[in-house]
Amino acid sequence: MVESITKLYRRIKVRLKSLNKQDIKKHLLLFSVVVIVVHGFYVTLIYVDRDYQFNILNKTYVSAVAPGQSINDVLYTDVIVIRDLTIDTLNSGDKIVSYGDYGVEEYWVMQVDSINEEINTITYTYDGTVAYTATDDDIIGAYARSANLIGTVYYAATYIRGYVLLVLIHLFFIAMVYFSTYEHKEDNKVS
Repeated sequence: MVESITKLYRRIKVRLKSLNKQDIKKHLLLFSVVVIVVHGFYVTLIYVDRDYQFNILNKTYVSAVAPGQSINDVLYTDVIVIRDLTIDTLNSGDKIVSYGDYGVEEYWVMQVDSINEEINTITYTYDGTVAYTATDDDIIGAYARSANLIGTVYYAATYIRGYVLLVLIHLFFIAMVYFSTYEHKEDNKVS
């Protein structure tokens, strides 16, 4: 097996040496355009799905009021990752995501105080003082973690500004690869 890998490596090395520099640049341009077009199609799928039915990288992202903020101050939302919720896997102290508590139409990351599995209700709180009781159907999901940069970028693509910005970035990369691949000589005409 090691010999076959070595032979394959040598064959590829010989093939690459036989290509001239311009052919390599053309192949790089073609590969870059294909990757950017596929990624643009993926971002378009994310943008078209307005109800989060198309999970981004097999995770669901929402913008929610993160835990630990004072309710009396200005509230900031973070992009977070949520996972599916089942009442039998919850424990007291777990974090869940709920919608529209405290008169603010946003998702909130709440802490579970108690669980009543007999009637499928969960008592949860944000600040430790005001408790809410809801059924497990009213809970969006369980808080997994804050989103990383890639998840945040894809979440931004669900809105028109983020989508347009990503399309412009794709066009910029295509132009950058094109102009770095081909030499463009300016015409110096003497008038």
